[in-house]
Amino acid sequence: MSALAPRKAEAPARVWCPHCACLDAPGCLTLEDGQVLASCARCERTFSLGHTRGLLVPTLTLVSLEPLPVEPQPPPVPLSSAKPAARADGDEAFLVPETQCPKCIAPRDGGAACPRCGLVFAQADLASLAPPSWLAERWMNVWNDWNNPARHRSMLERALQLDALPALARLYRLRLTWAPGDLIAEEASAELMRRASLPLLATQRPDLKRQRTQRLLIGLLCLFSALIAVGVWAVR
Repeated sequence: MSALAPRKAEAPARVWCPHCACLDAPGCLTLEDGQVLASCARCERTFSLGHTRGLLVPTLTLVSLEPLPVEPQPPPVPLSSAKPAARADGDEAFLVPETQCPKCIAPRDGGAACPRCGLVFAQADLASLAPPSWLAERWMNVWNDWNNPARHRSMLERALQLDALPALARLYRLRLTWAPGDLIAEEASAELMRRASLPLLATQRPDLKRQRTQRLLIGLLCLFSALIAVGVWAVR
């Protein structure tokens, strides 16, 4: 057995190891019984590169490859800044444009506070403005299947049960900032406004009834007083 030194080439010679599928420069080369044997630099196992023919020894240039260009890899994203998987399909589903108030989604006028809700932007707690987890999950399902009215109705009824109509209305207003004129979002916003007004109307009805009762009592007292006055005058 005799050792062979690989010929120098412009590109480093690499061979493919049939044992571990590694493509790299061989650890060493030896000549044994007319065969050129190479050892893998990774798994250190020996394999044949072929037979010699006469005095010609096969060179590594037959199995050499040009070095592959190394593509730059993006830096790893820290876990703290990674986006939730549920929001990866549409960032605009929860992202508030810089031109809008993060609380009520009204347009900003360039001031330090929102002209509609009075939120001071420098003191805004964005985490407290995020919708509940159950609503965020349902909103993403609706967002990805926007033209399905059943999903909208189901989400609205659920928000009504859990007293989350303001949070849902904010999401529909946010949708309108990304898709102005969206008929589904406009109809849903109008329905939310109507649903939110029902408790107010319900509380106003007893007041009207009370006012009618008071007027009736006052009328009866006036009538009774008039009858008493007429009776007194008749006795005289």
